Amino acid sequence: MKPYIKLFLLVISVFAFKACVPVPVTVGTSTTTVYKEPYHYSYDDQYGYEDDYVDVPIVYGEPIYYVPPVSVTFVYDYFTYEIMDGYVDIVFWRNGNRYRREPWYEHGRRISPDEVRTSRPYHRMRGKEFYEYREKLERNHRIFHPDSYYRLDQYKQKQELREQGRQDQKQRPREQEDRFTEQRREQELRDKQRQQGDRYKQDQEKQKRLLEQQQRVQDRQRQPDDRFRPEQEKREQKNKQQSQERQKRLLEQQQQEQEKRRKLTEQQQEMERQKYMLDLERQEQEGKRRYMEMQKREREDYQRLLEQQQQEQEKQKRLLEQRQSNQAKQKRLPDQQSREQQQKHLKEKQQKEKGLRDQQKKSKERYYRSDQDVEQQEQNQQGREKEKVDRHQRRGSVY
Repeated sequence: MKPYIKLFLLVISVFAFKACVPVPVTVGTSTTTVYKEPYHYSYDDQYGYEDDYVDVPIVYGEPIYYVPPVSVTFVYDYFTYEIMDGYVDIVFWRNGNRYRREPWYEHGRRISPDEVRTSRPYHRMRGKEFYEYREKLERNHRIFHPDSYYRLDQYKQKQELREQGRQDQKQRPREQEDRFTEQRREQELRDKQRQQGDRYKQDQEKQKRLLEQQQRVQDRQRQPDDRFRPEQEKREQKNKQQSQERQKRLLEQQQQEQEKRRKLTEQQQEMERQKYMLDLERQEQEGKRRYMEMQKREREDYQRLLEQQQQEQEKQKRLLEQRQSNQAKQKRLPDQQSREQQQKHLKEKQQKEKGLRDQQKKSKERYYRSDQDVEQQEQNQQGREKEKVDRHQRRGSVY
């Protein structure tokens, strides 16, 4: 073992031995002690308390000069009752300052304010000691309480009754003395009944207090020890913080999901809009293509018409040549036959001109019709023209 540890243990043992040595209490007439003047039990009673007991209420913070409920080994002026951490402590004063604080124990257990309020709200002391106590309060601290504060009315009533009894013994006859004795007995009975009622109330309060103590003990056994309360509170706070963080994360995730959904909806809307625009463009291109095809078809139809007209013109030329040849032949025939042939030729010429006019009108109408109708009309027209050509050929061959 190291030498400084031995020295440290030696100093601790010296102080512990010194603390165990009792110190005598110096009681005298000095101003620094609680007993400023000795007790005098032989003075005349000014209040008429004699040797009766007086109940002095226990008040927190008020100077007290009677014997404290704890053992004392030092000098002090007075003491006060004070509440500290849910228990009652006794604070000793010296030279106007706090000198020492002692916890109030009884049977190894701390006294609480509830016990003081329920079971021991008063301190009982003799009348002569109470007179000195009251006189010191008035002289040293200028604290004065009326007789009703100390419940001295009962003692005064008893004294008055005693004085009345003495006077009645001298002045009144024996009957009045009997009445007085009866009244005194009734008063004593009332006092006894009142005391019994007070005892009964005190017993009930004690039982209630015991039940409360038992309930507290059970609650303490059920609940965890106070030593683990701060750790439990820290855990609860940590759990609360974690729950709050989880809630924040969930909110953030929800917001992110909402943002993603919003972006997806916007993208979908954009895709639909683009698709719609593409469809419109396709439709426009398809329309243009169809329009171009229609124009192309119309041009082809128009070219076909021109070719047909050229063919018809060629046919007409041929017909004219045939007619001229026929006319030359007819000049050789007699006049009657020539006239009849001329009339026939005129009629045929008129019919042809009428057919050409109708064909031009139909070609104009066919420009606005569908391709199938146009093709069908062309086929019909070609068939008619073929029939006409065949007819003229037959006639020419006959002539």
